[in-house]
Amino acid sequence: MSVAVGAVNVDGERVVDDAWVDAQWAAVDRLYADIGIRFERRWAEPLPATSARLETKDDRDALGAYFVDGVINVFFVKALLDIDEIGRIRMGVCWRTPSRKRFVAVASNAKPTVLAHELGHFLGNGHSKVVDNVMSYDRTGRPVFFDATQKKTMRTTALQLLRDGVVKPVQP
Repeated sequence: MSVAVGAVNVDGERVVDDAWVDAQWAAVDRLYADIGIRFERRWAEPLPATSARLETKDDRDALGAYFVDGVINVFFVKALLDIDEIGRIRMGVCWRTPSRKRFVAVASNAKPTVLAHELGHFLGNGHSKVVDNVMSYDRTGRPVFFDATQKKTMRTTALQLLRDGVVKPVQP
C-alpha cells in the first residue's frame, strides 16, 4: 500500500529526526510483515510550522489541506492533544475530516509502535484490552503483537481499500 508521509518543518527542520522516523517504520515493517501488508513510503511536501501542534478538532481537520489522494496519508507533528479530555497529551490519532478524508497523525513524543497502532485503526481495528497487543494502551515491555482476528480484519480492509481505489498497490 502506498503511503505519503508529511512532517511538520519548524525553522527548516523536521519536528522528528531520521532515527525517530526509522524506529516507527521498523516497527511497522516487523508487525505487518506476516500479515502480508507492505507499505511503500514516500515523503510528501513538508507541513508548515502552523501545523506543529494539533490542539483542537479544527487543527486536525486543517491537515486535510495536505491530503494526497490514492495513498494512506501519515503526518508527523510536534504535539497532539486529546480533543475530548482537555490537557491530555496523545501520541497518535487516526482521523477523519468532515469531508471524509482519513489520515494518521503521529506526534514527536510517540513510542516506536504508535504508527503501527494508528495504521491498525486505519485498517479497521479498534482498541484491545489485551496487554502488549499493538491496539492496547497497556504495555509490559515485552514484544507487541496483533492477534489472528486483527490480522484478518486488516487484510480484509486493505484488500477493500485497494479494490475501491482508495489506496494504490505497491509497485513491484
